[in-house]
Amino acid sequence: MKATLEKIKMIFENEVDPRVDVKSMDPDKSISDQGVDSLDTSSIFLSIEEEYSINIKDEDIERLDTLNKIVEFINSREK
Repeated sequence: MKATLEKIKMIFENEVDPRVDVKSMDPDKSISDQGVDSLDTSSIFLSIEEEYSINIKDEDIERLDTLNKIVEFINSREK
């Protein structure tokens, strides 16, 4: 399944604090700079792993700091 920005935003909406306005997040700006904390990040990546049947290493999570980088990473793992 191909990842899209819209699908990743839906996962974010389900996992982040409701005070974070996911719909208006800049896909090229750091997610932590947009109100996503480390606890939310853990939940997000667990959901992404489940949704796309992939494993994401901790060192990869550290560099996946924007929505666009997350989409690109998932699509690069597509079989």
